[in-house]
Formats: sequence, C-alpha cells, structure tokens
Amino acid sequence: MKKLLIILPVALLVLLAAFLLLDFRLLKGQSSVISTIAASHSDDFSASRDLSPSVTGLYVEDNVAVAHLLAAYVKALLQNQPAIGRVTEINSPSDQMDIPVVYIELVPVKYIWTPVYATAEYQLIISYASNGDISFRKDPVTHFRSSGDQPYLQFKATTTLKDTSFGIISLPGYRHYLADKLLEQVDQSLQSQFNG
Repeated sequence: MKKLLIILPVALLVLLAAFLLLDFRLLKGQSSVISTIAASHSDDFSASRDLSPSVTGLYVEDNVAVAHLLAAYVKALLQNQPAIGRVTEINSPSDQMDIPVVYIELVPVKYIWTPVYATAEYQLIISYASNGDISFRKDPVTHFRSSGDQPYLQFKATTTLKDTSFGIISLPGYRHYLADKLLEQVDQSLQSQFNG
C-alpha cells in the first residue's frame, strides 16, 4: 500500500508533464473560418507580376504561444517563392519600409485546453505591401495610401478561425495543430492576391 501511495503521485506527475511538454495529438477537430480581404493595386501591377523581389520582410506579432510557431511556419512556407524572394524577419517594422512586407497579427479571442478537449478562436490579420507601405495595418477601417510610380499591391486579410477538438491532446500538440490551421489561411490569403 505504501508503494502505491508513492507510485501513483509520481505516475500522475509524469503524465501531467507529458501533456504539458510533449507534442502529440490524436484528435478529431472541427474548424470554421470567416475571411475578408481589402486590396489595392496599381493599374500596371498585374503586368509586372513576373518581377520578383529579392527579399521580403516578415513580422509576426509574438503575443501568444501559437504566434511563435506560426512565424517559423510562415517563413518556411514563403522562403524563395516567386512573389516573395528570400524572407527576412523584421524586429520592429515601421509604417514605411524599403522592401515588401508581410505583417501578421494574431489576436486570441478564446483558448481552452484540456488533455481530452480543446477549443480556440483567433483573429488572424495579414497585411502585405509590395511597396513597403504598411501604414494601414492597424486601421480599423482599411485606408490604403500609396505614392510613387512603381507597380504595387497592398492588402489586408482578416480571418476568424474557430476550432473545437476532442481526443488525446497535449498542450504543445494543440498549439502545433492550430499553427497548421492558421498557416493554411496565410497561404490562401497570399496566393489569392498574388495569383488572382
């Protein structure tokens, strides 16, 4: 009986540590997405799409744990794509940059995790400017401002992702799962504007 009183708490601690530290998931999830995009481009932008930038800046606001994962995923996804070029991470972007910029903000609305049930809701805001002018990124109502005679594309995509999942889910596993779902939305938003 004494051994059981020692083994049981140790086993529970090991199990708890596994769910908090290891990346695993065996889940059934249901997700829904609502998206809007506001875009502006010069008349000659579509004719200049074959011109690829050599480098594009990437900034992901790192205000939640999932955002750190998303930044790494987005960088790997975009690296050396024709409309992007080489991706360089930016520490603190200003309203006007010298290079094209992808600016991503992830706003948590709801997040509940347990080892057998998890639910989350995030608002994902993707701002892009081929001319480096991302001054519109924080505007509640998007107003694009552009100067110069170079072809340009600016857009702001806002996506609300809701997910509910059941199964065996570790905390890191659920974060990776959400980062994958959010990455799909980043990819769809960018591709719809670059190829549309």
